[in-house]
Amino acid sequence: MFKGIAFDLDGTLIEWTNSWDVIRNRLGLSSEYKRLIRTMGYREAKLLELEHWKERGVTESEIGRVVGDFELRVGVKELMPELKKRYAIALITGAPNVVAEKVGESLGLSEIYCNRILFDEEGRVKNFVLEVDEDNKGDRLREFAEKHRIRTGEVIAVGDAGNDVSMFRVAGLSIATNPKSPGAARAAKVIVNGEFGSVYDAITKMTETERTGKQQIL
Repeated sequence: MFKGIAFDLDGTLIEWTNSWDVIRNRLGLSSEYKRLIRTMGYREAKLLELEHWKERGVTESEIGRVVGDFELRVGVKELMPELKKRYAIALITGAPNVVAEKVGESLGLSEIYCNRILFDEEGRVKNFVLEVDEDNKGDRLREFAEKHRIRTGEVIAVGDAGNDVSMFRVAGLSIATNPKSPGAARAAKVIVNGEFGSVYDAITKMTETERTGKQQIL
């Protein structure tokens, strides 16, 4: 019996495919550091990007102005309350807190594992706390399960990208929604296309999915 759900954010609950890209594009910040992730690793590239943001004098209010218009995927607002009645729910995302917490607030979700931009007393970018990288979402899912005293096999993981694979491997049921990564598609037990209602339908059919153990495309 499943007792928890861990949701990715970008492309899974909101229409934006990458919240960091939205901030970069709207504030005219360099995307060079995104490309450096492959050669330097996620942590080092992010810390280098943070230094660039500091030099540019990026502020909390500036970021807040450009991320407030996120759009929930169709069906999320209506169906999330139904899921909350039956499951403990967490967001596990590489998106920054300035986006993840806004989405969490709009959906009444307070359990959020994300990367955090910290600001000084004058509201300028100060530091960066890396909670979620390319490969550790599975670790965050374990923390979520332990907090609720449930087994990882009792957690459903929902995502769409390569960095969701680690939590797909840990969860009892993994759902790739409109997967944009071949790795995510291969790792998921269930693949769904279309709006969030397809994810909801897949979750309601989870007993059959768990029993067969075969990948399903819905």
